[in-house]
Amino acid sequence: MVTDRDLYLFDLRGFLVIPQALSADEVGELNRVLDKNIERPPGETLGSQVFHDFLLWGDGLRALLAHKRVMPLLRRVIDEEPRLDRYYGLHMLPGMTGVPLHGGAKDVEDMSEYYSVVDGRPRSGITTVCWALTDMLAEHGGFACIPGSHKSGLRRPADLDETECLEHVPLRAGDVLVFTGAISHRGTRWAGPHARRSLLFKYAPRHIAWGRFYLSWPRELVDALDAEQRRLFAPPHCFRGDGIGVG
Repeated sequence: MVTDRDLYLFDLRGFLVIPQALSADEVGELNRVLDKNIERPPGETLGSQVFHDFLLWGDGLRALLAHKRVMPLLRRVIDEEPRLDRYYGLHMLPGMTGVPLHGGAKDVEDMSEYYSVVDGRPRSGITTVCWALTDMLAEHGGFACIPGSHKSGLRRPADLDETECLEHVPLRAGDVLVFTGAISHRGTRWAGPHARRSLLFKYAPRHIAWGRFYLSWPRELVDALDAEQRRLFAPPHCFRGDGIGVG
């Protein structure tokens, strides 16, 4: 169920937090699976802080793909038939630096990242669903953004002091954050006493692809998906139906 309040806040801020979408037991089980399968600890580089292919590691992780707490929102702000463009995990140890500020309505050169409202309906391009598997509270760091920047009509000034407008978005383990790729956002330095761990899924309207991952999804993964999950792995398309498209 997506309320008018949910849509208003997403449109106003460029993001929405859905609290406790996962139970403590679910979070614990997902972390146990990741502990078992992640081969290398994170380092200082972004590449070492990212891990891939976790959808091959179990049904519990694949269950996040079309989760009932996020799919109704994605169908309202992206497309009635959203597709998964890409996914990855993120882990950081205390003291590690994050990702610089990027994005913003007039700063995005990526044509897949956009945001508008047409006939009263939000239309977001690439949209991220971020599952928090550890606490990321105000004193810890993590995801931060400039709320409303997805609709800004001006470019972000090069000399902008982030402290003037950047806001940290606190998350507890089990919360899920949904945000449009058109918003200015970053990952701040991780200052928590524990490791940060998040799972990120990038969804797109059915007619858009940022990358060519849809050409090479592992057969092992596709075979493990249920019917609803498999629909998210469709290649980019516009035509809907089973007939022959002409024109």
